[in-house]
Amino acid sequence: MDAESEIIQQYEVRNKSRLRVLRISHSATVDAYRERDRQLASREDIELELIAPKYWDHLGGKNEAINESFPVHRAATYKTGSVPLFAFDPQVIEDALVKFKPDVVDVHEEPYSVSGFESIWLARRHAPAAACVFYSAQNILKRYPPPFCWTEQYVFKSSSGAYPCSDGVKTVLQTKGFNFNSDVIPLGVDLSLYSPYGPAKRAEYGLSSGDYVIGYFGRIESYKGVQHLIEALARSPETGSWRLLLVGSGSYEEELKRLATKLGVSEQLVWTGPVDGGEVPAFMRSCDVIAVPSLTTKTWREQFGRIVVESMACGVPVVSFDSGSLPEVVGDTGLLAKEGNTGELHDALQRLAKDLTLRKSLGDKGLLRAQREYTWGRVAEQMRLMYERAVDSHSKKRR
Repeated sequence: MDAESEIIQQYEVRNKSRLRVLRISHSATVDAYRERDRQLASREDIELELIAPKYWDHLGGKNEAINESFPVHRAATYKTGSVPLFAFDPQVIEDALVKFKPDVVDVHEEPYSVSGFESIWLARRHAPAAACVFYSAQNILKRYPPPFCWTEQYVFKSSSGAYPCSDGVKTVLQTKGFNFNSDVIPLGVDLSLYSPYGPAKRAEYGLSSGDYVIGYFGRIESYKGVQHLIEALARSPETGSWRLLLVGSGSYEEELKRLATKLGVSEQLVWTGPVDGGEVPAFMRSCDVIAVPSLTTKTWREQFGRIVVESMACGVPVVSFDSGSLPEVVGDTGLLAKEGNTGELHDALQRLAKDLTLRKSLGDKGLLRAQREYTWGRVAEQMRLMYERAVDSHSKKRR
């Protein structure tokens, strides 16, 4: 019997009631993003190990300590900060594959990325009996040049499952030829942090009970559409009591301040700058409505809308453009405006300013939906089912 056959036999005789899952993710440097891993590890039917970068520039958490109840392997990275181009130290992945002997290798990286290809290639070489699955949030159909088109196809052919975060992403995968065990699994929200109950920040930022507070959370960039919110403030005299609470920072800040001054609404803007992630729920609870006016570009459109789910969990209704995956996530828990249409955005905001009953009804709907569909516990259950199908499919392919 050759070495590969021995490894396969070891997997077949193992008690399959408890899956060994090795997850590989650059985003695991951020504490909040490890809630998926914690929920998976807390299950009696899963044994989890995680590979994460030693540090990561783009998402935060640089040189952050990771203390979890499950093993975490920190790997050096090359081209750190570039999602498509970075790579892990392959020795860390190889060691984990050989020692842990996973049933599932879950690569939380895009299939076209260098790290996605690297992780799947190493898994096929050092853990051939393990089923490979991958994550994707790419909801624009792109044809990549070599070698990325080649690495993407390799990942497709070598994987037994995928978990796109939205229907739009799933459609892209199917169009490219990947139709294998690819049920949509959304991003989750931590209900112990995001809820309607707890402190708020209105008084701290000079916001009175008579103000109609519109919240914006995220990067301050042109494609995030904040300019349309500022223009909506200036659209009619009735908006004098409206306040725009801007939580975040970015390169488009000065341009937006000039626009607000030009339109005479600069006094209605409240800038917080960057805030700690743990403070975000308190800012959300300070809002009457939260706006997500994202705009589509040639290379990007809203892939999921994490802010929408977090707003739902806080019981705050959402007004958004119908960009990317936002209609899918917002559903009937908020109001949609045509992308780029400031008039429709203004009208939706004004409708909620005047109709307190509708505002409360949408907030209640969103809270219920977050509790039913977007908890990390539910995500972990969906992941477990996807893993089972992937293991079964991979086993059949190897017979």
